Amino acid sequence: MSEKTPRKVLLWQQLKIEKEARLKAEKTILALSNQLSEFNTVENLLSLCEQHLSPAVLTIVKSNLMCKTRNPHGYRYTNDMKQLALTIYFLGPSVYRFLKSILSLPSVRTLRRVTSKYELIPGLNDFLFDFVKFKISTFKTEALDCILCADEMSLKTHLYYSLPKDEIIGFHQTNLTKTYEAAKYALVLMIRGINVTWKQPVAYFFVSGSCRSLDLSDIIMSTIKKLLNISLNVKAFVTDQGSNFVSFSKSVYVSPQRPYFTIDGKEIVYLFDPPHLLKSTRNMFFKHNFSIDDELTDNKYIIQFYNVDSKLNLRLAPKLTHAHINPGPFKKMRVYLAAQVFSQSVAAGMNTHLELGKLPLEAKCTINFIDKMNKLFDIFNFCKVPNSKSYRRPFKNTSMQIEHLSMMLSFLKKIKVISKVNGTDVTSRMNFINDWLISINGMLKL
Repeated sequence: MSEKTPRKVLLWQQLKIEKEARLKAEKTILALSNQLSEFNTVENLLSLCEQHLSPAVLTIVKSNLMCKTRNPHGYRYTNDMKQLALTIYFLGPSVYRFLKSILSLPSVRTLRRVTSKYELIPGLNDFLFDFVKFKISTFKTEALDCILCADEMSLKTHLYYSLPKDEIIGFHQTNLTKTYEAAKYALVLMIRGINVTWKQPVAYFFVSGSCRSLDLSDIIMSTIKKLLNISLNVKAFVTDQGSNFVSFSKSVYVSPQRPYFTIDGKEIVYLFDPPHLLKSTRNMFFKHNFSIDDELTDNKYIIQFYNVDSKLNLRLAPKLTHAHINPGPFKKMRVYLAAQVFSQSVAAGMNTHLELGKLPLEAKCTINFIDKMNKLFDIFNFCKVPNSKSYRRPFKNTSMQIEHLSMMLSFLKKIKVISKVNGTDVTSRMNFINDWLISINGMLKL
């Protein structure tokens, strides 16, 4: 048979063309595969991300790509990633915990180690106010309303040498003075939201004794000015009844008729801490008699009520104990003991005993005083959780709240404190009445 027939020649030509086409296709496939392998790399992905993603998202993507092939205990994060994570955590810890469940983010412990590097020295730290300014930038207007709280705590006298700072820590240091007296107290300032629940310490100072009125005035004024400069609306200033705070309140002309002081034209309401006021009231109530409209209060009626009620299986005032009636030096510092003495259950229980003839009619004045103080403290010590106490609700200037506060203003002004020792009038020495009047008028002004 002939090998080069026209038909076979045509087939050989077609086969040659197909082979060339196949080889060309294989070369094309190989070239495309090489190109694809070049594009399918982390470097190329990051290059594309740099073109199309924001810097913050790019930082997260880079960090997650680097951690993908590592053991979770071997994750390493750049400083940029730590700062970004710290910002997210600062804006919302719950959001950060959710993001951490789906992304590779530094642990909270790692973030705390980062923040521990920031040096918070005694006084007003500008970078701390910058942090607060950044934090509140996302707040709504009503969330910016806040109060400034100040309090002192006792410290164990101690000095230590800081090697990194080449400095001895523990001496008296305020805005105006720094001496070589060992600090015995720490003055701490903190801000708290009024309409929204949030709080933030803003400064601390080491003092050798109770902070002097001059130093205290400079510290408070400087702090409030800084808070106002970062757009916080400071509406009130709250302290306890320490002698230095009382001196400061007098130096800025705070009184029941003028329960505020001014800074750069802005009125700042002064409030004395209600728990401290309640403890002071309880202490004076036990120590003296209160004369109200020619009637006397006496703690002996509470003792009589307790002696009977404590022996019952089903008690009218189950929380009332011997520690409430005869508190020791440390027990006197417990707010809950004072609150449970001036409580609705004690007033109701004593009134029941009065109706049954187990208490004399003279106990009525004491019962009324306990009931009024219970409602007053409930207004100041409100709770957001709904409860059966109609006065223990957020203060919203309701008619019921205003009526009771107005009534308490008149009631407290009528009180005369009579010494149990010699029967003399010692009202002028009682600070708690004046401080309650300032706080009530301040609350009405808010």
